Amino acid sequence: MTIRLHQGDLPEGIGAGAIVAIDTETLGL
Repeated sequence: MTIRLHQGDLPEGIGAGAIVAIDTETLGL
């Protein structure tokens, strides 16, 4: 799996910490 973080995805000053959210786009459902 490739993880990509693009500039502007997160607002300034946001720290992920221990909480992680996963957003996916899946084809063929």
